[in-house]
Amino acid sequence: MAIIEPYIPAPPPQQASAEVRQYLDQETRRIADALSSDTILVSTLAAAPSNPSNGMMVYADGTSWNPGSGEGFYGYEGGTWVKL
Repeated sequence: MAIIEPYIPAPPPQQASAEVRQYLDQETRRIADALSSDTILVSTLAAAPSNPSNGMMVYADGTSWNPGSGEGFYGYEGGTWVKL
């Protein structure tokens, strides 16, 4: 079982098209690996996301940011955070 690290794309090379092809191949393979993993590592948040939308899931630290029921997983639905 693998732990998924957040996907942070590398900056594209500024040179020849062969390097661009190599870059795109490496990045798309990384994306595919991340999407096919069995697990997801969720970062613990100490503040509410600035633009939540329905369906968003987060892990609140329960101290600096307590959406209502302490530390844990929350989903955003209908304008409010619901503990999952």
